[in-house]
Amino acid sequence: MTYIKKYKYIILGAVIVAIAFGTYGSGNTSPSDTTKQFAKTVEYIRIADLLNESHITESVGQIDSKQSVDLKSQINGTIESVHARIGDRVYKGQTIARFSNADSYASVAQAEAGVSIQEARLSELVGGSRTEELAVAKSTVANAVSSVGTAETALREVLRTAYRTADDTIRYKTDILFSNPRTNPQLIFSPNNFALVNRLEQSRAALEDMLVLWEEKTSHLDSVDTFDTDVAMSQSYLAVVATFFDDMATAVNSLQESSEFSATTIANYRAAVSGVRTSISGQVSAVIAADQSLSSAHTALSQAEQQLRIKETGGTSDQIKAQQALLDQAKANLLSAQAQYAKTIVTSPISGEIASLPIKVGQYVGVNQTLVKIINKDNLYIQAFINTDDVPFVRAGDSATIAGLGQGVVRVVSSGIDPSNGKIEVQISLPTNLTKPLIEG
Repeated sequence: MTYIKKYKYIILGAVIVAIAFGTYGSGNTSPSDTTKQFAKTVEYIRIADLLNESHITESVGQIDSKQSVDLKSQINGTIESVHARIGDRVYKGQTIARFSNADSYASVAQAEAGVSIQEARLSELVGGSRTEELAVAKSTVANAVSSVGTAETALREVLRTAYRTADDTIRYKTDILFSNPRTNPQLIFSPNNFALVNRLEQSRAALEDMLVLWEEKTSHLDSVDTFDTDVAMSQSYLAVVATFFDDMATAVNSLQESSEFSATTIANYRAAVSGVRTSISGQVSAVIAADQSLSSAHTALSQAEQQLRIKETGGTSDQIKAQQALLDQAKANLLSAQAQYAKTIVTSPISGEIASLPIKVGQYVGVNQTLVKIINKDNLYIQAFINTDDVPFVRAGDSATIAGLGQGVVRVVSSGIDPSNGKIEVQISLPTNLTKPLIEG
């Protein structure tokens, strides 16, 4: 009679996996048989007979998936829409949810436009332009030339107006405060400040000479070559006039009502000086603005002429290289914008079933917050662990009885010991005819 040795390893848990394997066995012998065997009797046993013996190992396993994913947010934002529910079957690339992304979409559109602009410019530099484009470029140059002429005329008039304003404010509006203002100016009142009086009288005398020279200069403003000098001269003269009127304001503001000067007279003096100071300040601003307008017109003309040359002959190698660099940068900006936009759309990286979906419309989500968990149930298996003593009896392809589910097959036997429990991992495929829904764990 042959006896079968049974080794049974039981680990308490939720899923019991019983794995049947072959083991060694021996026949039951009598004392006389033993004596005979001791007397150098040898008995041969076939390996096939040994493999037919049974060995049963019981272990605990849990359901796991070879393909599952937890998607986490890469941005901070508000969920705008959700397109799936728990238990839904989704496919790789399918959209599950979207963040509010109007700003990101606009950034992509702007970056795309930037690439188009730089590509067009590079094309012009490399191959020149069509007849229609040349005509437009020539028209742009003509308009720019006209704008320069207009700006030059405007600047001449502003410079003349600056002189006329200074002449009027000095000779006709404030000279009433001096006796002999053009030959030997003497202030008609004493503000109890000798230094101030002396400065005003000397300044008025100097202004007379300056006005004569200024008038001469403004009558010869036809040459554009002297515009820079003419502008600088006018700005310098206006600064001198402004300083003179600042001192005059100090003087008239110190006047006190007396038998010589009534309150009304003093008020008129103060109003007159205040008005001329405002007028001179306005002329200073007008000269600056007119000069800047002419400078801008020249810049626009230069750019228009350069573009015309490019359209007529194409660009130089250095210009082409520089433009290529700008195009590369524009493309990099587009890739960056697209990557940021992609983060606002939650798509499934695998095909599977939604196991968890802890988000809803209107919810604010932070970076690294879980959005969805997806499991591919076509790749579920049971992960179990056996003692090292059972390893010789466990082979890939062996049958495994799974409690409550049916028969599975051992697919993988680990070659190393799991450091967390000191055991050997075994992976068992599930029965093909399952009707019971399963989840990981």
